[in-house]
Amino acid sequence: MHEHYRNILESDAVLIVNLEKNGIQNYIGGNVLMEMGQAYVNNKGIYFLNDMPTGLPYIDEIEAMDPICLQGNLANIT
Repeated sequence: MHEHYRNILESDAVLIVNLEKNGIQNYIGGNVLMEMGQAYVNNKGIYFLNDMPTGLPYIDEIEAMDPICLQGNLANIT
């Protein structure tokens, strides 16, 4: 975790590769949620490769960090 946080601090943004997992499309797990929080509090951009997940109990927290959904197209990174 410490290494991931150092990498986030040294970056301009994080790219979340949110694939399907356990039958949930665009899944975001607990560890990724923590990394997103680290990026958010340090004013780093947050990008999702795919769309927003649905049906997760912490979707409100994800939405509050205002991630940019790339719809599978890395050319949409600004």
